[in-house]
Amino acid sequence: MHKVLITDVDGPLGNCNRIADIYGVREIYDVCKKDPSVLQEKLKGFGPEINEMKYNFVKSFELNSGVKQTLMKLKKRDYDNFGSTDNLIFDRPQNVEVFMKKFYSNGKCCLDGIHCSKLSYIKDGKVKIENNGSKEYFAEKLFRAYGKGIYIVDDKNDIEPTKHVRNLRNELNLELNIIKVGHNCKELEKFSDYSVDGFPEILNYV
Repeated sequence: MHKVLITDVDGPLGNCNRIADIYGVREIYDVCKKDPSVLQEKLKGFGPEINEMKYNFVKSFELNSGVKQTLMKLKKRDYDNFGSTDNLIFDRPQNVEVFMKKFYSNGKCCLDGIHCSKLSYIKDGKVKIENNGSKEYFAEKLFRAYGKGIYIVDDKNDIEPTKHVRNLRNELNLELNIIKVGHNCKELEKFSDYSVDGFPEILNYV
């Protein structure tokens, strides 16, 4: 039976810091990925040009060392691998398609899909945002379906989804490991089973 890995995208898999610096929006990028509630306010000044910006962000997303190799190894261990994010750069199918190409090796892709919990659209020339199913919703749907797997988290934006996954695991007696990657949020360690420095270390817990 297949297992499932669900990981946050910004942080565990990599980042867009370099392209954010080029566009001069590093502060907005950092704030919004850590606190999606401020997205609407921070993006008030943007219009249709944001779609080209998001596309360029995805193209320039830099994977962390060992991420693709680790996901490939997990595929060989019968894992289906998914990303879950609040980051609006992943709210368009064509952007997700571009991103997925980063995970191909020898004609095979080690990432099976991405769920973006926010969707953007242009109204009256300005960016508007709507919900598209929370991280909690996405995690619960997949973990209920698979029954076993890994949940990868990394910052304070993952605290509530992590609590939800822990409660779901206890309620349904699921075979799940919650692993925190990196050093972004000490508090998150309280709700995780393990804490590792880098993405490849999760192989020690599968």
